[in-house]
Amino acid sequence: IIAALVEKKRMLLFNCGDHSSKSAKIFQGGRFYMKDITAVGEILIDMTQTGLSEAGVPLFAANPGGAPANVAVAASRLGASTAFIGKTGRDPFGAYLRRVLEDDFVDCSGMHTGDQPTTMAIVSVDSTGERSFSFVRGADCELSPDEINESAVCRSKFLHFGSVSLTRGIARSGTIFAARAAHLAGVLVSYDPNYRPALWRSEAEAAEWMRVPLPLVDVIKLSEEELPLLTGSSDLEEGSRLLAEQGISLVLVTLGGAGSFCRWQGECFTVPGVSVKVTQTINMAQLDYSKLQGLIPAIIQDADTKNVLMLGFMNEEAYLKTVESGKVTFFSRTKGRLWTKGEESGHFLNVVSIEEDCDHDTLLIKVHPVGPTCHKGTDTCFGTSNDFGVEFFRYLQDFISRRHEEMPEGSYTTSLFKSGVNRMAQKVGEEAVETVIEATNGTDDRLIYEASDLIYHLIVLLTSKGHRIEELAEELIKRHK
Repeated sequence: IIAALVEKKRMLLFNCGDHSSKSAKIFQGGRFYMKDITAVGEILIDMTQTGLSEAGVPLFAANPGGAPANVAVAASRLGASTAFIGKTGRDPFGAYLRRVLEDDFVDCSGMHTGDQPTTMAIVSVDSTGERSFSFVRGADCELSPDEINESAVCRSKFLHFGSVSLTRGIARSGTIFAARAAHLAGVLVSYDPNYRPALWRSEAEAAEWMRVPLPLVDVIKLSEEELPLLTGSSDLEEGSRLLAEQGISLVLVTLGGAGSFCRWQGECFTVPGVSVKVTQTINMAQLDYSKLQGLIPAIIQDADTKNVLMLGFMNEEAYLKTVESGKVTFFSRTKGRLWTKGEESGHFLNVVSIEEDCDHDTLLIKVHPVGPTCHKGTDTCFGTSNDFGVEFFRYLQDFISRRHEEMPEGSYTTSLFKSGVNRMAQKVGEEAVETVIEATNGTDDRLIYEASDLIYHLIVLLTSKGHRIEELAEELIKRHK
């Protein structure tokens, strides 16, 4: 889809006949891209309530936020080359936000500072757990057209922006200027009309301004609730058709847990949602750092092999950075500072889940390690190997279960599931016979090979019937007793 969009923009640009324009010159002789994605708009501090003090005073954590900035960071973590254009105050919060983006390799040369303080969004939680939002607007509203690096915008593959920067101030003009420059240069423009009622004087004002950039947009991502605001229709096909009439090539409507609706080249379809496990449900206010003078032990375990890789220590800042970045960060007692594992070697520990113990004073962090964990080059800091062993059966079960849910084309496992229970049962029988033959008349290598085939096909059969291989272990444990 993206390749088709790029070609469409290229052909439209050359067909216009204005080859003397800046836009055409950028394309001549092959396009040179500085960045995959440039995001423009708000960057702010999310003041998120984390609990109450012993005196009942609300406690807040200052987290980096702002949807366009989040896009730049997330895309960078996925391997894209990204840049961000926005504005903060000349204050510690602004310096912190720049540092957060730079730590994730986002180009911040387009970030500016102003006289107004850095914008904040305050997220409070009442006694029932309901969240409420309020905003203290500041520097993000002052991003002017003069502060938009038009050359950088025009040399990106994508320009991304949202509607929060359209709510007030000169930032409206700055955002629309960037979108128009990108559109004229043949850059793909993506738009997230992120409706926040508290930022608008009325719904009518919101609808008016949120519709202004639509003729400049190639890709739009909006929620099911935002569709009628922009189109006047809550019907997915009709609303997306009205957006397509504005020249938007790809329309994506998020449907919560049900997935996403898509309109592309006149065709409509729905992509189902993906079920995921929650990685972190810890109440940070309950973590007890007092027993080790502000530190808490963190046991690092491979999420797949279940082997313990190392033990480190975190203070509250290290824990927050671990949660925010997705990479394990410790407080190094030797260096006297935060230390992200892998910051020099590239051997990061990518977080899968975080759990706390019953006393709230120890963490178990399951990870996917990149390379060896120990600085001595070994898999673990205990000198042991990080091989699967029998735990691979659980990993294989999870893999086959995903195949059963997703049913990707071209997969042998998918073809087995599609063949039906009778055929799968027959395959188990065939592999059992081949295993018996190798045990009685074959070699040890062939015996292991055929027995492996037998186990694999047995797991497929169990999965098709709604069971897992762990249930066999449970049954054998009962018999063992």
